Amino acid sequence: MAVIVAIAAISAVASGDPINLVLVAGDVNAGPVGSVLSLNSPLDEFVISQPSVLLRGATNGVDDQSEWLQAAPSGDAFGVEMSLAHTLAASYPNNSFGIMRFSMSTASLACDWHPAQCGTGVMQSMLDRVALWRGELAAGGVESRVIGLVWIHGSADTSDEASAAMYGANLIEMTAAIRTEFADSALPIVATLPQSGGAWLPVVRREIDEFARADADAAVVALDAFEISGDGIAISDAATIAAGLSLGDVLLGRNPLDDAMPPEECESDLVPDDVVDVADLLYMLGVWGPCDPDG
Repeated sequence: MAVIVAIAAISAVASGDPINLVLVAGDVNAGPVGSVLSLNSPLDEFVISQPSVLLRGATNGVDDQSEWLQAAPSGDAFGVEMSLAHTLAASYPNNSFGIMRFSMSTASLACDWHPAQCGTGVMQSMLDRVALWRGELAAGGVESRVIGLVWIHGSADTSDEASAAMYGANLIEMTAAIRTEFADSALPIVATLPQSGGAWLPVVRREIDEFARADADAAVVALDAFEISGDGIAISDAATIAAGLSLGDVLLGRNPLDDAMPPEECESDLVPDDVVDVADLLYMLGVWGPCDPDG
């Protein structure tokens, strides 16, 4: 029955064109940190199933589900992928999307995520999993292409001065390896600035910001305005939704589909879904602060 459901989900989004895949990777905040039961209207509308967006995910090395399904929470848990899926579907209703989420709670970029694999080889594990997931789509007769990387990480490298100082250089090496893997030297990358961590947090934040400034196909989303939950690390349920909306909007701003952008929306429709509502308010709060004159 699971195989039949998976094939039905894939067929539902297949339109003859390749499915556009977004890879969400990083630490705990890239994973399912939100609780559906804690959400009230109108926030709960952002965790409803998205028929035009497929989802495959793994948390700490374990698959969240055994096949591609429509983007939906895993039981009570959800991550930024749900509001990201909402943004993708609302912005490009005639396109098919898939989100691949791979999160490791405590893996560092200096070692575990680094292409040299001095630690647990997290990046290669992710790429192997992505190849498997894309193979499942191909087995269902659906071609796919990766159109963007959302990188939510940084806290694990903030407790060591050397790791923090090398974060930007390591990020360049990791993203270069990922772009090579997907045969796209201009693959759009959206990285987040961590809002919590150790003594070298400001250094990691600076390194990520400088990486994005130097890369024409990269951008940064600051998580500072998003509420942190009681553990002091994971963002809150409402912030998980707000972060996903911001990440989706910034990613689409990089024109990952390489085609004409959607028509301009009304001035206050910050999350382009043809309505001014709580999503636009959450987005505005997520980017609150001085504007970057360099874009």
